Amino acid sequence: MITAVVILICYSIAIIVAGHGAVPMAVLLVMGGADAWWVAGKILGWAGVVGLVAATFLFLSDASRRLVYQFLATFVLYLSWSVVAILGNNESGSLWSSFVLSAPLHIAFLVVALRLVAQRRRAHFSRAEP
Repeated sequence: MITAVVILICYSIAIIVAGHGAVPMAVLLVMGGADAWWVAGKILGWAGVVGLVAATFLFLSDASRRLVYQFLATFVLYLSWSVVAILGNNESGSLWSSFVLSAPLHIAFLVVALRLVAQRRRAHFSRAEP
């Protein structure tokens, strides 16, 4: 549960620098533009949010599956941020600024990925021991 909350907070406060200013992803999900890339980013964002919440509640008793599906949902959220940040950079703004201002999202994504790798390695080594 804590993982999902941290990921959602980090995603919500991730700043995108595009056009004439900077705005957090939470605002873009609700009030983003109508251009095709904004819509694609919004759809991916909402899919990631729904997937993260669903994974958290559907797999309460299975920590291994929950972490796998949380990672997949986090990847979709990260993809949403990437679409908006990279394509929004074409309008103007700085991709580097977006990247730096969204550091909590990058760190959270990395932590979830490393937890998944560590869990898989533990499972693999526990099966390999006699």
